[in-house]
Amino acid sequence: AFVLARRLRRSSLAMRPRPVWLAFFAAVAAYQSTILTRCRPSHTRRRELHVATEQLYSPTPPLTPDRVGDWAVAPVRSTWNGVTLSPLVVSDDPSVDGLHSVAHPSHPHYRAMNNLRDPHGALGVWPAAYAATAQLAKRRDAPRVLELGAGAGLPSLYASLVLRSPRVVATDVEAVPLRFLRAARAAHAPAASPEAFDTKIVDVCAAAEDDLAGFDVVVAADMLYDREVAASLGSLLGAAVAGGDGPDLVVCDPGRRGRDDFLDAFAAASGFLDARFVERSVPEHCTDVFDGSRCPAVGVLLYA
Repeated sequence: AFVLARRLRRSSLAMRPRPVWLAFFAAVAAYQSTILTRCRPSHTRRRELHVATEQLYSPTPPLTPDRVGDWAVAPVRSTWNGVTLSPLVVSDDPSVDGLHSVAHPSHPHYRAMNNLRDPHGALGVWPAAYAATAQLAKRRDAPRVLELGAGAGLPSLYASLVLRSPRVVATDVEAVPLRFLRAARAAHAPAASPEAFDTKIVDVCAAAEDDLAGFDVVVAADMLYDREVAASLGSLLGAAVAGGDGPDLVVCDPGRRGRDDFLDAFAAASGFLDARFVERSVPEHCTDVFDGSRCPAVGVLLYA
């Protein structure tokens, strides 16, 4: 009798009308479930988005070409903020094109050394380029970037592909490394418009302050190897930032002979008499392209 009475009491409670607020929350939950089901992308679409994201941010190196025109090339890979960048330089493989020697007149390394006015940018990625890229990596914005003496153009690739800068212009006195740079940029991602990524032949000894107009950052990595070039660059950049205006400067130098000439010209043109280079460490794999010697640190320009 006790059990029967208990069951009857439970059934009577279950038949009582529920409060209005319980019905309201039940309706809201049902509505949210319907909306989420309709808005959620399909499994196929979610997979497509995942693959696209992997292609952009995966450290897996991009598939770069083996040749650019009649030049055999090779990538120099490094990873920055999860993105693998692969600027292209002339191949130093002795067996390339079946030549079996870098001293063969037809070998790309030999051709670059003997046929280019300034072969440095086509031969490798110099330690100062890594230092300049590290300086750009400190930024959290997407600046418009001009790189002078770009060579292989690692800082330009970083600005375009990682910082997503709306405008990047890489310049050099030689056309060959700029061809390599355009090919590298195209290998990393769909071709950018000329407004977003461009290359130009520029000789800093003949450049004017107007050539720097419209940029937020100007990069110059390892350009003080010649005293005349160093002095011209110092005057050009000094005039651009005179009075505290102008772009931010990222100037990196491993201790070339033109450093003092640059500082003297920069101070005279800008008024920043206390401008100096402060040594910053670079990754262990950074070596001199010519002799393979270790370069533990690179000077970064400070001015205020």
